[in-house]
Amino acid sequence: MRRVGWLALGVLVAAVPWLVAAAVPRQQRYVLHVLIFTALFAALALSYDLVVGHVGSLSLAHPAFFGVGAYTAAILATTAGWPFVADVAAAVVAAALVAGLVGVPLFRLAEHAFAVGTLGLGLVASVVANNWVEVTRGPLCITGIPKPKLEDYLANCDQQTLDLVASFQRALVEDLVGKTLAAARAYDVATLFVTGGVAANNELRRTFEQSGAQDGLPVYFPSRPLSTDNAAMIAAAAYPNFLAKDFAALDFSAEASLVLR
Repeated sequence: MRRVGWLALGVLVAAVPWLVAAAVPRQQRYVLHVLIFTALFAALALSYDLVVGHVGSLSLAHPAFFGVGAYTAAILATTAGWPFVADVAAAVVAAALVAGLVGVPLFRLAEHAFAVGTLGLGLVASVVANNWVEVTRGPLCITGIPKPKLEDYLANCDQQTLDLVASFQRALVEDLVGKTLAAARAYDVATLFVTGGVAANNELRRTFEQSGAQDGLPVYFPSRPLSTDNAAMIAAAAYPNFLAKDFAALDFSAEASLVLR
């Protein structure tokens, strides 16, 4: 049950952009900005838990490593034009190298001396970031960082994998559109609405519109921010029941039982 809870929470977190767009459409950018920074600082807090909670050493240098990774990714993205995946990998490597280099002398210190030493490293990193304007742009920060693109991920896939994914998508789209339009013709449907997370798929939208136009059947879609995934909606509705330990019986069936009127 614990795994199910974590899975439901993961689906809910993944659906946050669409849920925010549906709840506060005019403030989506601001709310997502706050949530992104919340996730960043949560990751920083978890890194503290590893060193302080499990190792037992009070380290105050984590912001320095955090900054090294952030500046590495930002500089490579803006000046060298590196793709997002390569930026992330380079940021991890750079932060690990710095941590390894300074960790050797710092771990020779103990207790309070270790805390003061790591604090000094954090202060030095802050001074360097603010004053090395030629590289970090100082207080002005690095701007114009490109957003991740789908091509950044596709570049890491071979052509056979891409062909397999495209063929799988095409087969699903043809099956969904074919069966839906066949049902529409059988029941003499005048208008067709396609909703749910699948409605955000470009191939599905295009095929539905073309096939519907051939049959003289108008097809409508919600805007992409409102095309919320069904699994996310189910998880959002089920999570309060999970917290309240309101579980279904073990013989619960997934077969539809409600009668359509």
